[in-house]
Amino acid sequence: ALKLGLFSGVEMVNNREAFQKDFKGPLVLDLDMDIFAPELDYIDNAKDDLLPIQGLTRDGAAMSKKDSLYLDAIRAMATRDFGKAITAYTAIAELTPDDSPVYVDLGYAYENGGKQDKALENYLKAISLTNGQYATAFLRAGSVYQRQASDRPKALEMFDKAEQLYRAASNNEGVNEVLRSRGTT
Repeated sequence: ALKLGLFSGVEMVNNREAFQKDFKGPLVLDLDMDIFAPELDYIDNAKDDLLPIQGLTRDGAAMSKKDSLYLDAIRAMATRDFGKAITAYTAIAELTPDDSPVYVDLGYAYENGGKQDKALENYLKAISLTNGQYATAFLRAGSVYQRQASDRPKALEMFDKAEQLYRAASNNEGVNEVLRSRGTT
């Protein structure tokens, strides 16, 4: 779901009450939507995680433009407003054009919005930016190829690469997601 990191000095603060009581400096949010949450029907969890964040900014604390755009994008994904999510992720990509995860997020918004070609374009860009070392981008590209009947061999190639990278990273959850997507267990 949604990961929230509030940093006070070098210690991470995990709850709003501690943040409001102890935090004196600028607000830093680490916002990252687990892309599988909506896919696995955990959208309610994502919404539940999103609600506390909306009240975190207070007088004198502001988010960076990038964090504000991520919050907009995550909110749009959680409410299934894929057009707004695409707009926000596109703006983030313009701010950080070499940041591969934003292209996976953008691709995922396009994929959910029914624009498979644009989704694939963004997944392949993420793969390119990481010199072929981004398992999630291979997994998502494989899913898009799999829906195109003529591209089944390409889907299997993408799934194989994703599985290889997840196994190299000892990421069992990723391996399981590849197996599920491939249709094997």
